[in-house]
Amino acid sequence: MRPTLIGPSQVMAAFVHPVTEFWIPQLFLAELDNLLGALGVQGGYHLLGQSWGGMLGAEHAVTAPPGLRSLVIADSPASMELWSAAAAGLRAQLPAEVEKVLPPSPRSTPTRRCT
Repeated sequence: MRPTLIGPSQVMAAFVHPVTEFWIPQLFLAELDNLLGALGVQGGYHLLGQSWGGMLGAEHAVTAPPGLRSLVIADSPASMELWSAAAAGLRAQLPAEVEKVLPPSPRSTPTRRCT
């Protein structure tokens, strides 16, 4: 049996503290690295990313960290472009009274890719 860590997502905090310059993928990648180091598992670990965590896991994996043994991506979009287009299409079908109380579309905010 392997030790398993299940942690809360900081993503919800972005809705409480909507400073978009702060909540960028690099922050979450750095926090993942900090967590792996604090747990002393950076030399060998398996990672599961669900939903947004799957996208973060993919960003982490492309850096080829030496300790990453496996990555499971669950319920994550394979393409943000396709996901955004589908979400925009669904949002366009909402009644006008619902649309007017929603925050601005994410498409109006530039996306940032980790580099």
